[in-house]
Amino acid sequence: MRDFLVSALFATVLASPAVAAPRGAEDAIFHDGFEACCTVGGTASGLAGSGLVLHLAAGTVSENLSIPSNGPWRFTTLLGFGVAWSVSIQTQPSSGPGCQISNASGSMGHAPIDSVVVQCGSFLQWDAGQWGDLWQ
Repeated sequence: MRDFLVSALFATVLASPAVAAPRGAEDAIFHDGFEACCTVGGTASGLAGSGLVLHLAAGTVSENLSIPSNGPWRFTTLLGFGVAWSVSIQTQPSSGPGCQISNASGSMGHAPIDSVVVQCGSFLQWDAGQWGDLWQ
């Protein structure tokens, strides 16, 4: 009887249709370092003018992204686990105050990066850092 139940269970498993989970950029199934899984993104604030362009450099990847307004943004290129990446300002806004980036580099993990911050505005500088807009 036990052999019959094991055989019946085995036959049921083999006859079941394979279920493929939908796959998005943020939920790669295998994190083996070969499969690109995730994107780099962040938020922009204080942007008053137009023309801001960010640049992503990651291994052989080079992508530019226009940022038209404040709010979230994301590069489209998927990066694999362990890939070193950096974001820089390709072009400052044509009008309004300039912009700066923080959290602009890292190594891709197993989840999308959403922590790159682009802040535009007036920045007072001192030799150990910046005050930002606090002194206006």
